[in-house]
Amino acid sequence: MAILSRKFNPGQDPEHFDPKTGSCSIEYYAACKDPYRAAANKIPVGWPWDVHKTSNVAVEVFDELDESIREILSNHEINPRMIGVYSFAPRHTPKDVKDTILIRTRDEFNVSSWKRAVSEIYEIVEPAAAAAGVEMRVEIRNDEKSYSDISYIIRDEATINSIAKIQPFVLDAVMKHCPGKWTTIAYHYRGTQYYDCEDRLTAIIFIQPGAVHAWAELEEKISSTIVSAISPEEIDISVEILPGRIALTRPSERSHEYVYLSWLPAVPSNGSSIAPSNCTNSAGTLGAVVNYRAAGDEEDRKCFLTCYNVIATGDLFGQKTNDSLGIGLDGRQVDYKINVEYPAKYDVRQTKVARISCIENWNATEEDFEILSRLEQMASLGPIGHVKFASGYRLSDTKHRMDWALIELDSSRPLKNLLPPETQFRRHGSPYYRVQEGDTVSGTTTSFRSEWYGKVGLSSECTGAEHNILKRAIRWHDGKVSHEYEFKRGRTDETFAQVGDFGALVFNLRKEWAGMLFAVDRSTGIGFVTPAWEIVRDIEERTRGTITIV
Repeated sequence: MAILSRKFNPGQDPEHFDPKTGSCSIEYYAACKDPYRAAANKIPVGWPWDVHKTSNVAVEVFDELDESIREILSNHEINPRMIGVYSFAPRHTPKDVKDTILIRTRDEFNVSSWKRAVSEIYEIVEPAAAAAGVEMRVEIRNDEKSYSDISYIIRDEATINSIAKIQPFVLDAVMKHCPGKWTTIAYHYRGTQYYDCEDRLTAIIFIQPGAVHAWAELEEKISSTIVSAISPEEIDISVEILPGRIALTRPSERSHEYVYLSWLPAVPSNGSSIAPSNCTNSAGTLGAVVNYRAAGDEEDRKCFLTCYNVIATGDLFGQKTNDSLGIGLDGRQVDYKINVEYPAKYDVRQTKVARISCIENWNATEEDFEILSRLEQMASLGPIGHVKFASGYRLSDTKHRMDWALIELDSSRPLKNLLPPETQFRRHGSPYYRVQEGDTVSGTTTSFRSEWYGKVGLSSECTGAEHNILKRAIRWHDGKVSHEYEFKRGRTDETFAQVGDFGALVFNLRKEWAGMLFAVDRSTGIGFVTPAWEIVRDIEERTRGTITIV
């Protein structure tokens, strides 16, 4: 067995690294493990990143300096394959958007000169950018050699068994040596998406962005823990310590994370935009439609599910208590009625701004006027329902996070769990998923044994995924640790879920209700799904009623 890791090569800058303690930020630690990226005076934008529209001012600055930049590169014998200005943000901190002059090269033998070259380039870029009123970075990168690994699901049974042996020991080591700073621990194959390479079995410890620690020392302790937990001949495994965190509901961290509403049926469906009536800065997803029958009643009440975190702000004064005790559970009286609207005011407001702008700039279409009229009609209909029960934030006896809300529907809204046509899944559907118009979800599965799962969310709409047998350990803000099922799109870095999808219905190839999406890892695009059978069991135990899928 071999424990593999990339070498940490810290620089001599005391601003970023303390050589006495070995402490540095997690971003600096990750950057100093990648010799094929160099940035001037700054830490390179952490991988994986999102690319955004670059400001016109930054483009003008780059155009003015293009020839001078190429001259400096030539002086250092660096052959650029491509030079351009981009706007990058790490996926785990999407607000940290940086305009960056990016120099791509295939050079791998002259890396020692990159830092000098990029510093010289920054000396001419920084004053020009400041004069133009913007902040810009400079980076040189070899795309084929720099670290750009993405995760793949582990399928080999022998490997899964070996990982299962070390999971509790690694968790104990991280909790002991890095309390309060880690966010999740995952086990994946890691490899690049576009270049041929060997996929590496990897234990990944994700760390709260900005956290400072002696990360190299922690990596050694984790490696020693793994060596002592399994026999030498079992597996070779890499260890990565990277910045990353779990995203829950909004308020949005990005200015354009709202959903642009264009299709507004009178009766909402799975994946529709919802939020509490008093909420203007967030939105969630309308999930599975269910029948609820209270103990002793003979009639079912039609309801739908979403996440508690979607509706929690509907009762601001009672939220702290609701977080702890839930809403209406164990016979607890509901003192405040949380009404739920469709569509969410957050998405309505942003859609109106965009449509009205088109009208004011004489770029309007007939659709713009129709949507504005439709939004007014929808608002006049009032709430679609109210919160009947909600979980608060708890851990089940199986160490899953309970994060659900049961919304009793207005009787005039005949919702169904309609299955989306296979064309809505685009590239990431399944050749075995076939539906006819009007088909609905039928039944509730009792296991995750399907080869493929579909979900219908507000932000990322219809996406397909496979699930990881190995659960991920997650440390929540209250310090509790749960173990959750990961759902990921195939061999790609495209996301299975986004912020705004929370509450989404997840179903399997047999068209059964499989679970509810309740959180997402921004870095990997992996979604976390609570099994349907766990949700049903929790609702029935805590309310004494019964739940069946519609």
